Order: sequence, then C-alpha cells, then structure tokens
Amino acid sequence: MEKLIITAAICGAEVTKAQNEAVPYTVEEMVREAKSAYEAGAAILHIHVREDDGTPTQGRERFKVVMDAIRKELPDVIMIPSTGGATGMSPEERLQPTELFPEMEIGKNKKRGGCNRPALKRLTRRQALPRPRR
Repeated sequence: MEKLIITAAICGAEVTKAQNEAVPYTVEEMVREAKSAYEAGAAILHIHVREDDGTPTQGRERFKVVMDAIRKELPDVIMIPSTGGATGMSPEERLQPTELFPEMEIGKNKKRGGCNRPALKRLTRRQALPRPRR
C-alpha cells in the first residue's frame, strides 16, 4: 500500500453548532474530536479554536490550553494552528498561535524551503491584506 499522511481539521473557523451540532467548541470537545481523528488515521491536526460559547478566537492562551490538552492525550500527533482566524481579524490577531508551537518550525534552514515562522508571517500578512486594484 502506498504511504500517505492524513491531515484533519477538527473544526472550522466560523461553522456553528446551529449548522452542525458536532462542531467542537470546548476544550473537552476539541480533545474528543482530536482523538477521533487520530484513531481514524490522522497524523496531523489543523487546529482552529473557539471560546466555550463558540466565538472564534486566535488568542494565544486559548490555543495553548486546547493544544496542551490534546498533546496530553496524543503526544505523537503533529498540530498546526490555523492562522486563518475569522472575518474581521487583523494579521496580528491571526498570527498569535504561531508563537507557541515547535511543529511550525519544520526546517529552520531557509534554503530547504521549510515552514519557518518568518516565512509564514510574510505569507499570511500578504494574503490577509487587500489586493491592489488593477
């Protein structure tokens, strides 16, 4: 069988329980869904986080709490925090979680084309700003 890597996004940035009651908001729900994805074969988790009421957030501390809880249950999973945020968030808000996680530094040698933080910040800021009109 050919090898493959499965990445799972266990919740979106702005999907609500009104749209899908299975969308995780709380830390416990996020851990439950992370374990489910991992047990189904996911090696990488793309993480968005919410406040317990479902409000999207890019807050460093909320990411830390959620990812620490997932890491406690799944020490081998690779987690990549989202920089997508939600509508109306500034680039600075969107980038907060990148400061917390070593998995984001896949190849510190820029010549190898790794995903280092400065490159991620440049890319994300460019994408987050309005495009010039032609």
